[in-house]
Amino acid sequence: MRVQFEDIFKKINESQNLVEPTEGLVQEWTDYYLKKFKEWGYNDNGWNSKLARYFAKYAICNVHRTETHRPFRKGLFLAGTTGTGKTLIMEIFSELFEVKMMHVETIAKDYAKFGEEVWEWIDPKLQSGIGFQGLQNGLILDDIGTERDAGHYGNKGFIPALLGVRYERFIQSGKLTHFTANLSTEEIKQHYGERIWSRFNEMCVFVSMTGKDMRMPSTAKASS
Repeated sequence: MRVQFEDIFKKINESQNLVEPTEGLVQEWTDYYLKKFKEWGYNDNGWNSKLARYFAKYAICNVHRTETHRPFRKGLFLAGTTGTGKTLIMEIFSELFEVKMMHVETIAKDYAKFGEEVWEWIDPKLQSGIGFQGLQNGLILDDIGTERDAGHYGNKGFIPALLGVRYERFIQSGKLTHFTANLSTEEIKQHYGERIWSRFNEMCVFVSMTGKDMRMPSTAKASS
């Protein structure tokens, strides 16, 4: 029977008396990131508070955590319309927290050209059979839904296969994956099907970023 990662962590949390950070501490860090989002050119579009709270919990529990704080075991999924700054936010996240970021369509094209070798680029330990050591701080997959079928996995497609592998790593080792998509949550469900949609929900906190295209000359300079 497969051992669920969350079951293991529950036992670790109980044995080490790990606790959630206090609401006061989370709010303090959330306020800090709200100010940073404004500095980065993001006015309050309805999603700043949710993003800032995610950044705060990730920073407290996974980056600057004390021995008493329970790790935060959810990735970040930014979905919504084009030009709202999703990719830019993930680039900031990647730089702040040292998380590797890869563009999905580029991965799919490279896989069509180079085949199995691409797995080693994504994660050198993936095929070793030694056990997943992986990307220490997870992986960001940018612009899912834009890929074309790379062909090597028949009807399933390479990207759904990659998503399946990332889900297994999440279950087995707690490794996080973060995503961006120029799709609504309903479009994501239609594109990938109920099974993968369910896994996205298990793996991630969703933030819907919809609104005006920030690339337009009359709006703030940011990219999606």
